Amino acid sequence: MNDSFTFLIIVTAMLIVTVALLKIGKVRYVYIVPEGYAGLLYHKGKFVETLGAGRHVRWGRFFSTCLQDLRKAALLVAGQDVLTADNVGLKLSLIVSYQVTTRPRLRTKRRTGRATSTTLPSSRCARS
Repeated sequence: MNDSFTFLIIVTAMLIVTVALLKIGKVRYVYIVPEGYAGLLYHKGKFVETLGAGRHVRWGRFFSTCLQDLRKAALLVAGQDVLTADNVGLKLSLIVSYQVTTRPRLRTKRRTGRATSTTLPSSRCARS
């Protein structure tokens, strides 16, 4: 009688712990920010801090990150034929080099019907 009662208590305790862990959800988040990027850390939709390159661990719930590319990028505008005032044809092409220097901190909120949806500033955003 005593062994079966102890077994029942242990099984019940294991069941309660399993249900509690499933109910709580994920509480440890690991973010890896690659070189040349900045990680924007949000907690419940509010900006918390900027994460540098490397591995970052956060404990808690409702964290999300967004990666912002900080590398230099170039955009080539294809050649355009232009006539000058004296009818001389010129072919112009343009290369634009840019780099993000300030990191955006805010998410933009957009109203769609009755619900409000949150749009993240970059396509490399992860909700956790």
